[in-house]
Amino acid sequence: MTIRNKLRRTGALAAAIGFTLGGGFAVNAQSTLDAPRPIEKPGPQTTTDRAEARTQERQAQAGSAAFDKLVQQYPDLSTFAKALRVAGLEDTLTDGSPYTVFAPTNEALAKKGGTKMDELLQPKNHEQLVAFLHAHIVAEPVDLQSPRDLPATKTVDGEKIDIDRDKSTAKIEDAKVVNLNGIDVGNLKIYAIDDVLSKNGKTPSAQVSTRTPPRAVGDSG
Repeated sequence: MTIRNKLRRTGALAAAIGFTLGGGFAVNAQSTLDAPRPIEKPGPQTTTDRAEARTQERQAQAGSAAFDKLVQQYPDLSTFAKALRVAGLEDTLTDGSPYTVFAPTNEALAKKGGTKMDELLQPKNHEQLVAFLHAHIVAEPVDLQSPRDLPATKTVDGEKIDIDRDKSTAKIEDAKVVNLNGIDVGNLKIYAIDDVLSKNGKTPSAQVSTRTPPRAVGDSG
């Protein structure tokens, strides 16, 4: 075979190889570009998060409606209701578990000694506000019209509070109960009282309670 023929064959072979490789690369590259991206399905955690968000939203709506109803029925408790909302406790208090709330009237809060309500409602005093409110919340139903005598109960923080009553009146510590029938709002039993239970804004002593205190929104504990 002459040198010229060898060159021709070599050129033809090179061209064939080049076409094959070039075409192959072109096909692979195009296949990569055209390949559809897999659809990422939400995992179980994502679904759970969405379900929890919906549940929290429903609870928030229920809690807000319950407290709106409270203020409508007893406008003189509007300041205490506002304090519960600012503290982030309204959702927990309306989650279905039984609670009894001894709510000071607007007048009682206005004459409150120690740290005033306007100060307690400020973000910097959030922990003190929650402690103050816990002093008025009991994690069990209390029926002041029941024939069974209940001499005392404990707040959600484990603080003992005395109950003194007769046929026509009842006192929680030194505070007189304004409405002996109470106000039923969902799972809540609310009694209006004419004084605060946490004297002079003191924080109740930290004791072990029978049930976990209602947590405020944002609490990590």
